[in-house]
Amino acid sequence: MNLSIGTNYKFNLIPNAFIGAEQIGKLISVCDYGMAMLVMDVSQIHINIYANLPAGVNRDPKTLEYLIVQTSDTSKVVIAKQWLLSDPEVITKVIWQYTLEFNTNAEKINFEQMAADYGFKISSDTAVS
Repeated sequence: MNLSIGTNYKFNLIPNAFIGAEQIGKLISVCDYGMAMLVMDVSQIHINIYANLPAGVNRDPKTLEYLIVQTSDTSKVVIAKQWLLSDPEVITKVIWQYTLEFNTNAEKINFEQMAADYGFKISSDTAVS
């Protein structure tokens, strides 16, 4: 599995109630147990989903390699490589939609110009990048 920091991926996970069956986001770190625990209690997650993991996965969460992923709402999720059903899929296009309210038409025009200057595409009242 060859992953690149800063790349957006779709992670298909062994279904579990703790982080869901799928996560989409930007890979921000590949780390060990100590770093992963600073973000999430991966020990508890591993204990709870261990019975669903393939034979041969180490029971000790300290031995696993972890991925820290930033999701579209900027939260961080930690995923052990051993929790993946398949290799992550690279997401080549990410669309983010936001609803913005402006007090005046001038504010809206200023925002649209600024967004265009930074390469954002404006669709209706939503900026998409």
